Amino acid sequence: MVDSKDIKLTNSNQNNNDKVLSDNHTMSFDFVSPKGRLIKGQCKQVIAPSVDGEIGILYDHEPVLTGMKAGQVRITKKEDVVKVNITGGFLSVDSNEITIVADWAEIVK
Repeated sequence: MVDSKDIKLTNSNQNNNDKVLSDNHTMSFDFVSPKGRLIKGQCKQVIAPSVDGEIGILYDHEPVLTGMKAGQVRITKKEDVVKVNITGGFLSVDSNEITIVADWAEIVK
């Protein structure tokens, strides 16, 4: 069994300088739906069901704007993962800021 502490994630999208992701490498995110803000905070990773397939967002991801289809968004914070079911919407990433606007959303408990 591999201990997650032994795994080093890198992002090679930094002028070919691999950078180890640490606790200092977080992104801000804002998740809203027609009911208002659902979640806001810092995260290490977001995985979402884009219209072109599942998309994973890590620190220093290049800017992107994509539509989302029905499915589940997974937001990895420091120690836990928040799961949110959605019916569609869009996701925007720019300068380590993620905005998710969902047509309908419900946090999975």
